[in-house]
Amino acid sequence: MPDAVTDRFSGRCWRGMREQQEDAYVFYPLPNNGIVFVVCDGMGGHRTGDLASKAAVTAFARSCSSSPIPFEPMDMLLAALHHANEAVAELNRPEAGDEVSGCTIVAGYQHENRLWFVSAGDSPLWIYRASRIYRINKDHSMRSKLSAQLLRGEISEKEFNEDKTKNVLLSALTGSEPELVDAPSIPRPLEDGDIIIAATDGILTLNAHEMAAICQANEHSMENLTKELIEAVRERGKNNQDNTTLAVLKCNVSNR
Repeated sequence: MPDAVTDRFSGRCWRGMREQQEDAYVFYPLPNNGIVFVVCDGMGGHRTGDLASKAAVTAFARSCSSSPIPFEPMDMLLAALHHANEAVAELNRPEAGDEVSGCTIVAGYQHENRLWFVSAGDSPLWIYRASRIYRINKDHSMRSKLSAQLLRGEISEKEFNEDKTKNVLLSALTGSEPELVDAPSIPRPLEDGDIIIAATDGILTLNAHEMAAICQANEHSMENLTKELIEAVRERGKNNQDNTTLAVLKCNVSNR
């Protein structure tokens, strides 16, 4: 997918060390100066994961583009999530074979000083503000359960790092009803200068402190920010580095 860049937002994909790119993203500006963003990660090892992610982001954006104005933001996002899941279901018709295609999704709608979002799977959503970065959506993977066990002292850091089940998904879009969906009914308040970062889990090669430092150094250019985050992941040189995709959005609340 080609990179998307404006003064307000930027998106970028990197294949990493994988054979193909299974991530997809899209930005869709709305007439009211709000903007929809969607990031999907095709399920690795599954048939046509790349097709699933592309179908989902396309269906999600198309659904939002047809929403009547005025609209309720969360109603719009949940309807779009339903249409994205239906698009993946089309890939999983019986004649397509036995293996299930699917993808994770993280999507949001930013308007003025508020953010609404939905997600299913392990693709993260952060807000960077005043030198700190906060993850605001839930991680629907075994990683979140293992992290809780680590914090409680039930497993060691070595056991956590070596556990092969960390990336097992607890929810995703496969055409069936997602097991888990994060969709807070109350919008997230935003401040002028906040940066919204939606990504696929390949970015988790970096920790929150490293991401915050890169954001601080590049907070005035969304294009530079996506470039530097991807470059930091690339420089780690992981042999099995996953696809990494970013969609970042700068909030200029004072100029609304």
